[in-house]
Amino acid sequence: MQIVQYKNTNWLKAYSLAWKFLDLVYPPECVHCGKIGFRCCPVCWEQRSLYDQKICQICGKPLGQNSVCADCLPASSPLEKVRSAGEYDGVLRDFILSLKYQRNIGLAELILPDLMHVLTNTCFQFELLIPVPLNKFRQRERGYNQVTTWGKLLSNGLDIPILSTGLKRERNTASQVTLSVEERLENVCDAFSANSEMIAGKNILLLDDVITTGATLTECARTLKQAGAKHISALTIARSSIKKGNDKGGMYVEKS
Repeated sequence: MQIVQYKNTNWLKAYSLAWKFLDLVYPPECVHCGKIGFRCCPVCWEQRSLYDQKICQICGKPLGQNSVCADCLPASSPLEKVRSAGEYDGVLRDFILSLKYQRNIGLAELILPDLMHVLTNTCFQFELLIPVPLNKFRQRERGYNQVTTWGKLLSNGLDIPILSTGLKRERNTASQVTLSVEERLENVCDAFSANSEMIAGKNILLLDDVITTGATLTECARTLKQAGAKHISALTIARSSIKKGNDKGGMYVEKS
């Protein structure tokens, strides 16, 4: 499916106006520079590091050319494609952390044009959006799943349903930040279950904030495949690049 424009624009306009009214009453601070009156000021937002089309056509990793990376050539994955809007650094990092841990959910609409741009330039096949679930402890502690928050806006903009109960996290996995690639895969193995009645035969787009090694998204996709899903791809706001000599991921600190 190729997306070219928003569908439910009236709903999104109403949502945006509601937050603008609240921001007039309670002026926010820019998540990056602290300027009063903006959740993220225009100057800072323009500094976000977005990807161009020189990426791996399977995993979405930035490359020097439009090709397929060495990691994806020999491998088979339940994920057909992964795409991210940009690098988990600077403004995008502050954006995600504020949305995720500071209940700054009014930020969510800012990222929609970037996500829509990614979808416009990628031939995804999907008819259902499914956010990666939090474990029960994190869900209770935070009071919301930030991926579902921006996922619902994307759902309304595309007029495509989002199923927040499509996946369930069956156990509380350890933090991934100190784990190697192999340990990350083992950590999330069999950590999820899927509602086969709702997803069997469906083309699904998985949603998450950040991809580092891809262990969590791959395990989610494997679980969905076992439950009968047809085509599965993934969309994230950002990617944390693994630095040379470090097999334990990039800058992203996973807490869910």
